[in-house]
Amino acid sequence: MSCFKIDNESAFAQSNGDFAPFLNVIATVEVDPHRAIFAAAMSLAATDAGADCALLRSNDAIVDPVQTTRDVLDAVQQPIIVELGCTSGDQAQQLIAAGAEAVVLGNEALLRPSLIREVALRIGSDRTMVAVDCHAAGPGCVEVLDSEGRPSGFDCASWLEQVETLGASSVVLRPGPNVPSEGLLALLQSRSAKVYIDRAGWDAELVKALGADGVLVHGALGTRQHLDQIAVKRRCDLAG
Repeated sequence: MSCFKIDNESAFAQSNGDFAPFLNVIATVEVDPHRAIFAAAMSLAATDAGADCALLRSNDAIVDPVQTTRDVLDAVQQPIIVELGCTSGDQAQQLIAAGAEAVVLGNEALLRPSLIREVALRIGSDRTMVAVDCHAAGPGCVEVLDSEGRPSGFDCASWLEQVETLGASSVVLRPGPNVPSEGLLALLQSRSAKVYIDRAGWDAELVKALGADGVLVHGALGTRQHLDQIAVKRRCDLAG
């Protein structure tokens, strides 16, 4: 448990209905389970800068994702999505009970697709997200990558369709640099799930032009370009 708590007068109110129907910018925050206060501070900085939500992830395996989530939210009340590993519907439910707004399934869903349905039934489709890494395997062919960045043999369009059918309402799509814009455009056509693009240097305006629902900003505040996009979004929100 964190020994610190960050004051936040505009504490995020937990929703009782569907989760975040209008996300545009999600800020990714690396979390160290031994220094949860730093992730809490970065999450607060991101949302204060105008991001709609922070996504917690780690470069290392997290032994106790539920406790790590709880420690971050003990320090600051912010809208948090977690991508810290989830292996069952029970664990997904515990992550939501700990304060997470949504759970992102990664390679564990690729290894066991039925996990998506299991999690969606436990926490709701609107709180179930799936991360999909992909690269261009040839002309007109986009293939899913596993957690080690190796080709999985899954066609990306077919996998996205399966993800939707199994009950996930949102996808975090991470296309490699060799996936052209027209390839992404083809992937996004006729998608019923919300798709958020995670690609360094891209902004909300660009991903929306491709038909995506939002963008992931790397780091607590992202690049200056991302900050400019967030500032424009905030002015539009105030004007509206």
